[in-house]
Amino acid sequence: MGVEWEQGTPECAKLIEFLNKDMLKSGKKQIRLDSGVGIKPISITGTKRLVRMAIQHALDNKLKSVTLVHKGNIQKFTEGAFRQWGYDLAPPSSATKSSPSARAGSSTTKTRIPISPSRKMLNSSSPAWNSRHPNFARPWKRSKASPRFHLRTHGKGAWKKKLMINDRIADSIFQQVVTRADEYSVLATPNLNGDYISDACAAQVGGLGIAPGANVGDGYAIFEATHGTAPKYADKDVINPGS
Repeated sequence: MGVEWEQGTPECAKLIEFLNKDMLKSGKKQIRLDSGVGIKPISITGTKRLVRMAIQHALDNKLKSVTLVHKGNIQKFTEGAFRQWGYDLAPPSSATKSSPSARAGSSTTKTRIPISPSRKMLNSSSPAWNSRHPNFARPWKRSKASPRFHLRTHGKGAWKKKLMINDRIADSIFQQVVTRADEYSVLATPNLNGDYISDACAAQVGGLGIAPGANVGDGYAIFEATHGTAPKYADKDVINPGS
């Protein structure tokens, strides 16, 4: 949101004093007095609106996956929450989740995919059931839940027709889009991460000068050059003047 207070201003000093004395009074963490401060709200509403559109776009266009990109390993209650709220949206009837800690059932059942012989009935190459698949960091935890639900929705190759929902740490995705870009289709990410990543992707297809931008809502859409146009370079044969 860009909600910030400049270092050295009375407002910033007041905020730091409140944070240090009231919110961080344990003393284990303290904000330096010569800091500038910004806040980073991530809401359920904004997250689910974005991820819902990403999933719908992938389903409508028969794309293979939606990847939730986040820095939840460090910022657990903002970026980590973005990841979890995104997973909560994925209906098991239309999506297969691939993540070490993702739930395969609905957000109310808390079901985890069990490791069982029934995995063979789904298909040994199914990324949702193969613990050696590169999307996994560790095998699924065992569960007493019956695998019949998963067989009913994902069995006999049915998983191939479903959308894969997975997640990646933000810094990791920079390497992934360079070395394994073919494994990704749609990336759902908070604004700042998306800014970085979209530019990294643009560099692979010719640079920011030819990167298109689309802002799509429920009722309206705006399409534009991501970083504007450069008409002063038109007809000089030195650079592409517009996306």
